[in-house]
Amino acid sequence: RVCLTSNSDVMLSQAASDAMIEPPNTPSAKGVHGISGWCQPMFTQMKTKALTISNKDIAISGDLAVDTGDYDWTLTPAAGGADQQIQGRYVTIWHRQTDGSWKMSRLIRNSSQPAPAMNQPAAAMKS
Repeated sequence: RVCLTSNSDVMLSQAASDAMIEPPNTPSAKGVHGISGWCQPMFTQMKTKALTISNKDIAISGDLAVDTGDYDWTLTPAAGGADQQIQGRYVTIWHRQTDGSWKMSRLIRNSSQPAPAMNQPAAAMKS
């Protein structure tokens, strides 16, 4: 739901101070500053048009919750242009804080779309 707002401050408010996100095809973003460094450019350049979550499952054990599911995310470039459709799966790990609130500790997203083709020398392909 955080991604629906296209607002990095909302995402940061849900993250623990030592949180880490693992978006597809980009380096990990660690801690509030790292997550901010990933979110701010992302949500400045792209705005969420639609987000559908399916096959959602939440398992809770004590102060730990694991949230999994599939997503279909439509993004619109802020500068204009064609929408981008992203489908994939996610795993979010939440920890209950001492005040009873839940904060995201880890977010891992995988793409269901094919990886970009890599240009490799023919010799490397045979080994």
